[in-house]
Parts: sequence; structure tokens; C-alpha cells
Amino acid sequence: MADFTYNGPQASLVFRGILFPKGEAVTIEDTALAQKLGCLVEFGATPPEPKPDPDADRPAPHNAENTLAIEVKRLEAENEHLRAAYDELDARYTALEEAFDVEEELEGDPADGDYPAAEGDEEDETATPTIGSGILPEDWRSAHWKTKQKWCSELLGLAVSNDEEGTAALEAGLAS
Repeated sequence: MADFTYNGPQASLVFRGILFPKGEAVTIEDTALAQKLGCLVEFGATPPEPKPDPDADRPAPHNAENTLAIEVKRLEAENEHLRAAYDELDARYTALEEAFDVEEELEGDPADGDYPAAEGDEEDETATPTIGSGILPEDWRSAHWKTKQKWCSELLGLAVSNDEEGTAALEAGLAS
């Protein structure tokens, strides 16, 4: 025979048809039942020691959150590298810009066909090709098509829409 006192969260417990009021000792004559009650924490048994976790020393498994955190750290490191490279290139560009004073503005409005002359397209006052009262430079064939469009409009009164039409119109004007 053994006495057992129930100390669980409820006011009482019925176990195998036996009522165990909270805090009161109940005598149990069945040895098999006494063994089972002796193993239960609610009846005063000490809880078993937790077993050590064999996986405690292992690194955390790769789950979505870990993978995302690793990827964020990698991207931050790459971003730092790219920012440093950008700063270096920006410093080089600024030095070159200052050395060569690159800030030149184009004059004229491209919508009006008023383009600045490119290098080597300076107008030669001694050029001989003429159309009506206008003078064309010697290398008029290498001029931009918008410039040819302007010449056709001013000298011939023709509207052209591409380089081939401009060249053909100017050649026809020179031939006449």
C-alpha cells in the first residue's frame, strides 16, 4: 500500500475510477497502479532530466529565413564594393573633366535643322560649287543630312526627308 497526493492544476482528478482530490492523500493498494502513479509528476514524482540535445552543436539548418539573411549580407558586402568602385570612377571622371574642360554646349536648335558644324565641316569661303546664289562647301556630300535638308530648303525650295533625297536634290541643283 502507498499514499499518493494529487498536486495537478485541476481541483480533483479521477484516474482508473479512483477520485484524487487536490492536496489530499489517497491510499492505493494495487501495486501496478502505484508504480504508474509514482511516475507521474502530478503525484509528486520528480520530472525526468532533459536529455542533452545531440544537435545543439550543429549549425542552424538552412531554412528560408537563414538563406535570406545570408543573401542580404552577401548583397550588402557586394554593394559596399560597388559603391567604392563607383566613388573611384567618379573621382577619375571628375579629374578628367577638369583637366580637359569638357563642358561644351552645342549651339542651335536641332528641330530647326540648325546644327553646329562638326570638326572638318568648316565652311570654306573659296568653295566653288554653287546653286543659285548659294555656295556649297567642297565636301558637301559628307555633311549631315539635316544640313543637306536645310540647304535644299534654302537654295532649292525643296523639302527632303533623308540623306539620299538631299544628296540627289543637291546634285540635280548643281547640274542645272
